[in-house]
Amino acid sequence: MKTYQYIALAALALSFAACTQEDDFTLEGNLKDTPLAIASAGVAELTTRATINNDRLEEGSIGVYVYSTTGDSYKGDNIKWIYNNGYWELDDETVVLFENNGEKQQIAAYYPYAEPTEGKVQITLPEAYGDDYDNYDYLYGEYAPLTSNPAAIKMKHLMAKVTVNVTTGTDIDAGDGIKSVELVGVPRTADWTLPDASLSNYGANADLALYGNGLTYCGYALPNEAESLALRITTDSGRLFTLTALLDNAETIYDTEVLSSGTHYTISVKVGKDKVTIEQISMGDFDSPFGDGWSDEEDLK
Repeated sequence: MKTYQYIALAALALSFAACTQEDDFTLEGNLKDTPLAIASAGVAELTTRATINNDRLEEGSIGVYVYSTTGDSYKGDNIKWIYNNGYWELDDETVVLFENNGEKQQIAAYYPYAEPTEGKVQITLPEAYGDDYDNYDYLYGEYAPLTSNPAAIKMKHLMAKVTVNVTTGTDIDAGDGIKSVELVGVPRTADWTLPDASLSNYGANADLALYGNGLTYCGYALPNEAESLALRITTDSGRLFTLTALLDNAETIYDTEVLSSGTHYTISVKVGKDKVTIEQISMGDFDSPFGDGWSDEEDLK
């Protein structure tokens, strides 16, 4: 399941950079050749790095792509809009005109804004997540017909979110808690082709420590073709447990699940004195604590 977000484009007066002071242009909604402007960005039911207020994105900057088969006046690449004091302001010299023809003009966007090289930016995940782990959340909206001004863009999460819930058995030594939970052998870097979800040029696999409090550990992983996630759990006493969580749900026998964008993987484990048991694996919406879960009966040490 995937969570969608919407960017609503509404009225905002703009002037052409090449025009004289005597030329006044006023945004007139759906009329052809009126400037495209952003008034608000809606990100429904999401928790991201951004400030969300009443389902609206109210922080940072976005990059907007507009494509047209007609001419340069109706298109632009990586146009920067920045949120400032209640409004989205154009922070770019490019002014795109609304064509009023969704068959010819399309719009896409991503968050947060970046300066790409040959259309790509590199994503680098940390060696260990801190309490600001949501800063590694990215949003993208694929090209869709621009049929109205104000318009709407569907946004999605680029990353895969991982939560590990830990309980301890009664046989564990008194006072021995969980020191860390790590993802083992996952890529930390990749090139992101804007504005869609395409990742390439993955870096070498490495270990990545999730952010947690002894009971719940959270972080993000770069989506890829992996069909499992390897975990390492370290206790305060120095004991190490490694285990593999299979991402393929046995109920979906005709599909092979891989580590996917916009999916929240929740793995529940129980740590004992001599072993760790996977009790449940869930896949669901990015912000739901549990999705459609299934149990893994195999104990892994």
